[in-house]
Amino acid sequence: MQKLQYKCDDILYEEGARSEGVCRIISGHAEVSKRHGNQMVVVGRVGPGELVGEMSAIEGRRRGATVRATSDLVVEVIDREDLLRRVSQDKWLAFHLLVRLSDRLTTLDRAVAELKERAMAEAAQSDQTPPLDAPIRSVPESTRIHILPRFKPMNGAMPRSGLQIEHLPFTVGRRSKDAESPFSMDLLLDDSRPYRLSRAHFAIMQRRDAFVVHDLDSALGTEVNGQFVGRHFATDFAPLNPGQNNVTAGGANSPFVFRVELQHD
Repeated sequence: MQKLQYKCDDILYEEGARSEGVCRIISGHAEVSKRHGNQMVVVGRVGPGELVGEMSAIEGRRRGATVRATSDLVVEVIDREDLLRRVSQDKWLAFHLLVRLSDRLTTLDRAVAELKERAMAEAAQSDQTPPLDAPIRSVPESTRIHILPRFKPMNGAMPRSGLQIEHLPFTVGRRSKDAESPFSMDLLLDDSRPYRLSRAHFAIMQRRDAFVVHDLDSALGTEVNGQFVGRHFATDFAPLNPGQNNVTAGGANSPFVFRVELQHD
């Protein structure tokens, strides 16, 4: 096992660098950021016990973000070959990576479902028989889910009073101006370059017996009650708590901040 120590403000690795391995944080904290236009945007934080860079290492991709120490930091460095060896020996690590890959497949399944839904709509307009079925689940009668802007209306697309969610998954994304999106979002919001909101950014959905926010592989991730989810973090899902929840799409200081209210009778 190789251990490395970093001082506050040291860079563990930079966005675009080759993925040589994975870092597991032993002590301290770090900040994850991405290039966004002409600036760097903080998309989240990681701390003890968390892995950073595991998916880019496994998939052989270049680093998708920059990781900077925000305190004195000690990490364990696991190279790609050792990581793959450990997967067969470490039950926790194998489970973590299986869940992570499952999350990515769930995102892919959602994209396929959206394409099916579009095919059905186009077939209906041309009086053809819809070739595929893409059912949508209603919110249980004993549950009420309300989404509203945390601070102010969002470009007139979402009133201050918000929206009552009637079906799941409920998807949120950016209205596309330069090209038609393959996704059909339930809530489309206007954004301007450099975009904070992805075309398909996050979904509110039911997963087993819980209601969750699912980041849809967005560029800048999603924060739910202080938990960071998305391609740069350990999971794509975060649970919604009964009562009020804070959801931020698009990194630190993003204007897309929501309050999601979850109530059970």
